[in-house]
Amino acid sequence: MTKHYFIASDQETLSKVYRDVIVWFKEKEYEVDSTQTGDVYLVQAAKTGFLRTIFGTNLAFKVNIYWSSNPTTAREFIIETRVGKWVRNIAGAGFTAMFTGGFTIFTGFAGASWALVLERDLIRHLQENLNLQRVSISPESSSNFEESAASKQTVDVSAYSTARSQAIAEIKEEIDQLKQALQKDIISQEEFEKKKENLEDKIDEREIELLIEEKSNQLQEAFTSGILDADEYEAKLQSIENAVREKLSKKQKLKEARDNGILTEEEYQNKVSQLYQDIK
Repeated sequence: MTKHYFIASDQETLSKVYRDVIVWFKEKEYEVDSTQTGDVYLVQAAKTGFLRTIFGTNLAFKVNIYWSSNPTTAREFIIETRVGKWVRNIAGAGFTAMFTGGFTIFTGFAGASWALVLERDLIRHLQENLNLQRVSISPESSSNFEESAASKQTVDVSAYSTARSQAIAEIKEEIDQLKQALQKDIISQEEFEKKKENLEDKIDEREIELLIEEKSNQLQEAFTSGILDADEYEAKLQSIENAVREKLSKKQKLKEARDNGILTEEEYQNKVSQLYQDIK
């Protein structure tokens, strides 16, 4: 479960977010069900076709939109996301059924990777399309939070570095193939640039897949050999999800700061490098 805190521009902001979430999933050809209860909006989406076969017919990505009960600023609201079982008759089931239980073992690592990337892309879309403003925290609080998160993190930094390097290498191979196609006049320069940009956008997604695949193998071996019981295995799945999610969140904030001119490219690269050191 992840909660994203934003500031509403007016009383209609939540309903706008609700409608935009539904449209976003439908454009991606997800099966979507939704309902509204007062100022609480619920959406669940399940992938059809091949991905649904992989993740299981009951696996759904869920979004809950509501006003914050303990706001730190005026008009604060929450977009809460999680992965869970598809709920039939969502209007009748309501909030409790939609958001009971967390990231459970049935999702598997493939589902974990899918959910992390999906959440990142959805939140980014909502921020850009609706111009949503995140709730800000003081520099001191931010520093304390990052130090606390780093102290609790258990995922080996080397795993991130290896996964990142491999992801970049794999994408580079695909870009090299595009270059060959460009040289042979199979694609135009414009097509090349567009395809190249799309591939570069997939580096983060591929990094997640590689990292989770690596950890999946390690945990599966420990579970099979009896080193971990079912509860321990599930707890470590949760730990990995939190670690990857935190890393992606920090990287996204750094990218936004660079793109907005707050950080230079050199400062961005240095902070990204430091990010790996913070996640131990």
